[in-house]
Amino acid sequence: MESIYTTSMRTLLGFAVLLFLTRILGKKQLSQMTFFTYITGIALGNIAGDMVVHRDIKVIDGVTGLVVWALLTIVVEYISLKSSIARVILDGEPSIIIKKGKILEKTMASNKLNMDDLTMLLRLKIFFRQAKWTMQSWNQMAS
Repeated sequence: MESIYTTSMRTLLGFAVLLFLTRILGKKQLSQMTFFTYITGIALGNIAGDMVVHRDIKVIDGVTGLVVWALLTIVVEYISLKSSIARVILDGEPSIIIKKGKILEKTMASNKLNMDDLTMLLRLKIFFRQAKWTMQSWNQMAS
């Protein structure tokens, strides 16, 4: 019975700390997340999960790990926000896929992007406003 109580208390504490830290880290929509932000979320969840499940990890050590990871994330995001050089190093440079109405196939290939992915991304950005738009009409317009 004490095992269930201990696990429950560790879970509640881990949940509360994780909720607090994710609120501090800020809101980013899924489409705006960088790979780093995504991995940070996974790492924070993993640290919290390990703290809850593994009895050999002291609660204070788990909370310390969560807080330090979140602080490091905040520092990296701040540096990325203030320095364009750091932003390029940390987030990479954006790639131009369509230039002057032409689809740059080499750039698509280097970004591991196919035509289906491109059309999906364009639809998400409301590029195709009418149902009659197809890749065939796009290709006709581009040529």
